[in-house]
Amino acid sequence: MNKELLLIMFILSCVDFRSSEGFTLLTTSPGQTSRPQEENKAAHTVPWIEFAPKGGGFAILFPGTPTEEVDSFQHGSLTLPSHMYSFKVGDVTYFVVRLGDVPERPDSSTFIDDIFNNAYKIFFEYTTKDGKKEITKFTNQRELSLAGRPGLHYETDCGPHKDTNSGSCIAILRVYKSGRSIFVVGLTGPKSILTVDHVERFLRSFSII
Repeated sequence: MNKELLLIMFILSCVDFRSSEGFTLLTTSPGQTSRPQEENKAAHTVPWIEFAPKGGGFAILFPGTPTEEVDSFQHGSLTLPSHMYSFKVGDVTYFVVRLGDVPERPDSSTFIDDIFNNAYKIFFEYTTKDGKKEITKFTNQRELSLAGRPGLHYETDCGPHKDTNSGSCIAILRVYKSGRSIFVVGLTGPKSILTVDHVERFLRSFSII
């Protein structure tokens, strides 16, 4: 699994990483607080661009050109290709992940449905100190659709220890099923920056092509 996806998983989950090396990816030393704050303000002023990677099967508005990471995702006996596109401005991270295509086989539809219904666990499942697997508590969860395709919406706080330089943070995730692929669209960052208008501009710009 690529480093960018792991970083986003760290940000979204509520497990306490203070004792791990991973937590250093989420913190900023006292001498570095001004730059992220300036970048957070810039997140509302930078020009948004339409991003539609060749062969990606989707289009969306990003506040800059995202980086691409190609990897694989293990689900049961299947190894699926994964493509992740992410962009970070200050404490705000925007990303799109495509899982699939699921190989043609008699039980393909079962695998696709299973991945669709459980994709959120990639981002919100964590292991407690006593070894138990838990899911971050959702503050909003609902079904939705995109041009007739089924979707799922999730929202959660990032946890009290995940406060950013601009205050407490929020994570929003949308999962869509299209053909033999699953698309995950999400963003995470300070609540003070991720206003409704800002969030909707990103999420509603997503289309499957």
